[in-house]
Amino acid sequence: MQSLLPNMMSTQTGGTVDARIDYTHQGDIDATIIGFNVLGQYITPGGAGAYASIPVGYADGNGDSVKGLGNIEVGGLFAMKNSPNMDVLLRAGIALDTADDDGSFLVPLSQISPRLTDAYTTGFNTTWGRGQGQIRLLSGNIIFGALAGVDVPVSGDIKDANAIDALLNLAASIGFEQPGFGIGVGLSYIQALGSDTDSDNNSISSFNATIDFQVGPKARVFGALGIPDLDNISDNGADLFAVGGGVRVGF
Repeated sequence: MQSLLPNMMSTQTGGTVDARIDYTHQGDIDATIIGFNVLGQYITPGGAGAYASIPVGYADGNGDSVKGLGNIEVGGLFAMKNSPNMDVLLRAGIALDTADDDGSFLVPLSQISPRLTDAYTTGFNTTWGRGQGQIRLLSGNIIFGALAGVDVPVSGDIKDANAIDALLNLAASIGFEQPGFGIGVGLSYIQALGSDTDSDNNSISSFNATIDFQVGPKARVFGALGIPDLDNISDNGADLFAVGGGVRVGF
């Protein structure tokens, strides 16, 4: 199984399922915030493939609890092996406005620390169109990864309000892989684009780290850390971080 790289999808041929759970700590909120996400994908030997993602959020505080479903995302993939050590992955999808009333805000909140580049498209009563390109490069035991993409509100609240025209997503990661063990760190960045947006107050960056262990020929367990920098949009951004874990299984 391919070792995890922060913010990057697997480029491995065949089927892969990533299931994870993340706890988000917010210093000003006396609540437990949990995010769940399951991502399934399949890439044929010829490179064509498809994926689907289902996010769920849960919060418990002051004796009350709430849970909600986020936007279900589906789309196509195309993987190209440009050399024995370099994979290019193209992704085109749509995040459907399936979030319920509670999940529309709760799910993005639960995902923003662990999965910044995929968080906003999980809710906000909006359907999003998504396009992305990713590179994974192996040099000895070192893995490099980079992605760039754009998310566009197709319909729903954000589209109707003309709040933004698009979200620009950028990420870069580096990892170290040994037989049965992998570790990686990465940075991600999103920027709201549009004539009515202020570029100084509409960007978020995040630091992410993963560690994973092979537990069989087709499975890895992993731990994850996410620390977003929300200072541009919140005075209390430094109080937000997430820790989590999960499993990657191949079939």
